[in-house]
Amino acid sequence: MNIKKKKIIIIDNDKNVIAAVSAKLESEGFDIYTATNTPDADRIISSIHPDLIILDYHMPHESGLDFLARFRLQDKSIPVIMLTADTRKEVIIMALRNGVNDFHPKPYDLDFLLISVRREIHKRKMEMQLRQSLAIQQVMHERTTQLEEFSHEIRTAAHHILSFAEIASSIVEAGHCVDIRLPLEQIRKASLSIQELIDATEKASGYGNHDEST
Repeated sequence: MNIKKKKIIIIDNDKNVIAAVSAKLESEGFDIYTATNTPDADRIISSIHPDLIILDYHMPHESGLDFLARFRLQDKSIPVIMLTADTRKEVIIMALRNGVNDFHPKPYDLDFLLISVRREIHKRKMEMQLRQSLAIQQVMHERTTQLEEFSHEIRTAAHHILSFAEIASSIVEAGHCVDIRLPLEQIRKASLSIQELIDATEKASGYGNHDEST
């Protein structure tokens, strides 16, 4: 089976970091893209739609925090892991506020970074599956509601027809009208058949809430 590789972009102005992290992740089967500044990163991200971003803090043009804040206005689902040698409390707090998913201080451990990458990609996969499941449930709920409304309308119409046939039959039996018992009986049977069809459809679809014992 051809399993689609996950795409990761590394944004770091240190080419040594890019080389080391790229080698590690490529050996684990990831497709790696790199950028040494945020304008290049913007172009790559819009082109490849990565599954994860590894981001440096100190960058030319704009800081990693500024890039992260701007990026989160566009996309909140792609996980971002930040690498930086600046471990000041305010930097970490700001990174978390801006939507970073994980934070690795430099010098970083490649094995720990790999664990973080796998965890964040797995979390995103689970979140996407959950959103898809909720969307399907919403569609099913809407269709169930539509079917119930339609069944109610048809059932009401059939009930009115049956009531008319019964009233008309009583009039005929009383001798107040010509004998139309045969067409009335056909109307009554058709009305009952419609209701039986509705009951069977609801039962087969699991939409009905009728007590079969009544």
